[in-house]
Amino acid sequence: MRYFDLHCDTLSRCVDIGEKLAQNSGAVDIRRLEYYEQPVQVFAAFIHDRYTGAAAYDRFLEQYRIYRAADFGKVLPILAVENAAVLQGNLTVLDTLYQMGVRLLTLTWNGENHLGGGADTDQPLTAFGEQVVRHCERLGVVVDVSHLNDRGFARLCEIARRPFIATHSNARQVCDHRRNLDDWQIGQIFDRGGIVGLNLYPPFIGKRLSGYEDLFLHIDRFLKLGGENRLALGTDFDGAELDDRFAGVQDMADLYQAIVMRYSEQIAQKIFYKNAKDFFDKINKIS
Repeated sequence: MRYFDLHCDTLSRCVDIGEKLAQNSGAVDIRRLEYYEQPVQVFAAFIHDRYTGAAAYDRFLEQYRIYRAADFGKVLPILAVENAAVLQGNLTVLDTLYQMGVRLLTLTWNGENHLGGGADTDQPLTAFGEQVVRHCERLGVVVDVSHLNDRGFARLCEIARRPFIATHSNARQVCDHRRNLDDWQIGQIFDRGGIVGLNLYPPFIGKRLSGYEDLFLHIDRFLKLGGENRLALGTDFDGAELDDRFAGVQDMADLYQAIVMRYSEQIAQKIFYKNAKDFFDKINKIS
């Protein structure tokens, strides 16, 4: 079984707990990822909204040191930043992040920053936010719209020239949460060649049904909207309190088998690996 996860917050947890990526008490570590064939993990350096200015960049550096110190073995890591407050309103910081290996940028978290507003606000995308999007596209940094509010998303659609993604968001028509994507947003991402990662956080999934039935409702919705080649995983491991079904990366083989039984082996392979791999392969070719 191949494995590609678009989002975990393990770096920030390792900083807070004083642990390492090799092996830790959280949901994701290299030892467990190596159980899978060709594992790819996006490690997001999470910047909480309470960090602003230089403190936001310092928080990134703490997590970057954990990332740089790791021996990833057969795991292919991808470095992301969640919350562009790290830029401190300075576009040249984005160049520095790119040189350090950052390849995905989540524009906001739930509050406001120099780029615009997250899901808890109604702040539109700012002029600086538009500059950041355009510079990301020039560099080859993938824009992540998870956490971006609807006004920001709509403006992004007007200015974006390259595919963007939602690394860890579900379907709002299934679970009416502001962090989830409406059908028109999903359509925009899919039509532009982007992907969406399924989030395993219970409040974003909705009413708990037996087994994985509640999560299947989201998969059904994405597939109905043309997502067979656009749906991926965005677990949110170590960034949210998940239930017993998803205690850690070691449990994902059970979900894989459940998707095989409900849909098909082909659909399971696409969600767990192929769709994300194909997206990044294409992005790398045009960067």
